[in-house]
Amino acid sequence: MFSTFPLLALLASASSPVSAVNAGSFADGGNTLVSAMMMFLGNEEKVYMLDKAEGNAATVAGHPAWGSVWDIASRQANVMDVRTNVFCASGMHLPNGSWVTFGGNGAVGRGGGIGSQKSPSGNGAWDAEYQDFDGSRAIRILNPCTDSDNFASTDCQWFDDPSLLAMQKQRWYSTAEALADGSIVLIGGFVNGGYINRNYPNTDPQFEGGAAENTYEFYPANGHATMLVVNGGLNGTAGYATETGQTALYGDMPFGMSLASGPVGTPAIYNPNAPKGQRWSNTGFDTSSIARLYHSSAILLPDASVLIAGSNPNVDVNTSTFFPTEYRAEIFYPPYFSAPTRPAPSGMPKTISYGGAYFDLTIPKSSYTGTANAAAANTTVSLVRGGFTTHAMNMGQRYVQLNNTFTVNNDGSITLHVAQAPNPNVLQPGPALLFVTINGIPSNGTMVIVGSGAMGVQPTSPASELPPSVTLSITQSSDGSSSSNSNQTSKDNGASGSPTGAIVGGVVGVIAVIGLLGALLGLLLARRRRRTADSTTSYAMTGGGPGAPALAAGTHRGLRNSDSSAFVPLQHDNHNDAWNGSTVNLALGSPYKDDGGFRTASSDSVWDSYVMNSPSPRSVPGHGGRYS
Repeated sequence: MFSTFPLLALLASASSPVSAVNAGSFADGGNTLVSAMMMFLGNEEKVYMLDKAEGNAATVAGHPAWGSVWDIASRQANVMDVRTNVFCASGMHLPNGSWVTFGGNGAVGRGGGIGSQKSPSGNGAWDAEYQDFDGSRAIRILNPCTDSDNFASTDCQWFDDPSLLAMQKQRWYSTAEALADGSIVLIGGFVNGGYINRNYPNTDPQFEGGAAENTYEFYPANGHATMLVVNGGLNGTAGYATETGQTALYGDMPFGMSLASGPVGTPAIYNPNAPKGQRWSNTGFDTSSIARLYHSSAILLPDASVLIAGSNPNVDVNTSTFFPTEYRAEIFYPPYFSAPTRPAPSGMPKTISYGGAYFDLTIPKSSYTGTANAAAANTTVSLVRGGFTTHAMNMGQRYVQLNNTFTVNNDGSITLHVAQAPNPNVLQPGPALLFVTINGIPSNGTMVIVGSGAMGVQPTSPASELPPSVTLSITQSSDGSSSSNSNQTSKDNGASGSPTGAIVGGVVGVIAVIGLLGALLGLLLARRRRRTADSTTSYAMTGGGPGAPALAAGTHRGLRNSDSSAFVPLQHDNHNDAWNGSTVNLALGSPYKDDGGFRTASSDSVWDSYVMNSPSPRSVPGHGGRYS
């Protein structure tokens, strides 16, 4: 079933020239209908969201909904029917652009209690009120659709039937990662929802008394048995509870069930290449008034803005507690939205192969400011995969910069000669967004399929030799003020800007939110750099230095975990490119610190948000008994 709910207005597209939005600001993203614990970009039109089975007001097929699809253009959400409890599932893309999620929790009823029908092990098999089935072994598959498709068709709905398709083991909080042939490895997890090891000392770290599933399996079964940081909190840890080891009564819990407090509403940019004490910047950024703690998420949209949604540190829907179940979405506009124009390339492909013949893209002179030679030398082409975002992780997220050269034409346009993807070990087959970035300003992303679009060994070919770069002997401005019919061939037969040699490899990142347990995974393969001699105005969100923006955790009381983050398609090569980032050290009085020690206390009290540095509700100005 698929039902429509009215929401907000049309989102203007970000093309050349740029639509009227304020860089560093938040915009209302409408109502997501379910709290977006999990989220992924299905195509250029739709974002899919998943929640745990709980008592949401929105219903589908006669029961509360815990799945929805959000339209990028209209900001309208529609509920989708998901049969099993998807609470804390993992997920990944498939080579053909479909998506699959794995595992979850047993069936639950109101208040998070075990479902009305129990399995022989005592876990919930089904619940009469919520009508959710046990999702601990479920494999759910979705083929993303567009407005031109019939969403009432089963082809556009979640396939979710564990009696027909299921994992070998129960997995809650498992990890999924794509492999070079498009298959997926599923690792670890717990056997049922709700288990949290807070015991000290931990005498059984391998099996946790039978609660941990320390195995792995594959889908399909094969016989082998800088980062933009948003959301999070200053204090506590990820999760919710009715009591802790130090707070025995729920009535004494100052923030309801939430184990974290002090919501961080101002995004920040982290540049690991900046000098120590100057790596964080948030100059010109708005502060959101919506608390984004446990079970919130964020993901990059095709126009290079960031969708932020979710937050629900509660066992079931609670819209009146201090940190309530959150259905409001927001869209954050990074600094490059203040640029007067954005690249509008033509010739964007729909498929990318592994090696083989290069392809050409055309950049009109209206797509950049300054000279054509400078713009060409500061242009990069990248593949960005947002992945499956949940719990401060973004499973499958990648950033790969493609090798390219260029030809500057007499009319001021630029032809980019772009190499294909390197190999399926660097970027696994499946969907990705293709961006062209000039002087740190990205184009709209185009959804492409990398690889064959099918499961199995991917066809690969040797990388093609790119033609040498060609510039104008007399520089051509984008306004056409000077011109020349003479071209010069670069002695360096390399890529524009930085990609003169190897490709920037996969950045495995983080892009979700929890109260306080996020982390940065970053991997940048080595590449040669060629610095341009032209001085340009740039909006690259790198704080004055190179390097792919990556998600990282700041620190508070030794360690700040639980940020939601998004890799964005930025310039990575020119140290001179900057968006006028602040050099202020944000560490003082904030959760953003360049370096931080780790907690050394030996008991779980150090993870209790109410033991130390925990403000009372009365100390939060302007919010009374709740943060909204």
